Amino acid sequence: MFLQVILPIILCFVPVIIAALIIYRFEIKVLHILTAIIIGLVAILPISLIQYFINTQRIFHNIMTTPILYYLVSSLIVYGFIEETFKSGFAALVPHKNYSILQQTLLIGLMGLSLAGFENVVYFMDLFQKASNKGAQLIYTQIFARFFTADIIHFTCTAICGMFIISLRDKNLRTRWGFFLTAFLLHGAYDFFACFQNNLKWFQIPVILLAIVETRIKYKTLTTPDEEK
Repeated sequence: MFLQVILPIILCFVPVIIAALIIYRFEIKVLHILTAIIIGLVAILPISLIQYFINTQRIFHNIMTTPILYYLVSSLIVYGFIEETFKSGFAALVPHKNYSILQQTLLIGLMGLSLAGFENVVYFMDLFQKASNKGAQLIYTQIFARFFTADIIHFTCTAICGMFIISLRDKNLRTRWGFFLTAFLLHGAYDFFACFQNNLKWFQIPVILLAIVETRIKYKTLTTPDEEK
């Protein structure tokens, strides 16, 4: 029971714990770190409900004529646009007063990582159920693989959405709608390639790398040289 259920659940939140410890070194209050984590856990609920409704109603199945077109549209809308829209809304609830742009971005990124941790738990419980029915064992390598795929894409895309919210909130900054557009397109592209079981799945790696680069670029465009230090 411990090795098959409890340990995988704990492992899903290891990146969140590590990130929280790192972020704490940036002079961010523990209470605010915990708040960001809790907001991430709460945010997954409406996102999951909407995604579940769309998938069970087979809305896009009835519209799209080919599997590739279905995967593309559903990835961009269901897992890209809808998810990043809700994450942007919840990012506005993350503590921000008296924090620099970097500190705010890190806190919001942590929120996204927390959401990813809960999403991983749901993913692996479903995987565990299917494996148990077939008499197979849960493969821990799949958990660690998501640390470097799903967790990174959630952290980076949420951080970019966070910078979009920061630009809306700060009157001294120009509102950057392109940030939100970038976030949901990157997330949608990641999910599109991740759904394949053939060699196309490897294209998710360039998307992840691009998301990392875009996070850095977007941050530099949002800050002055003095703020960036």
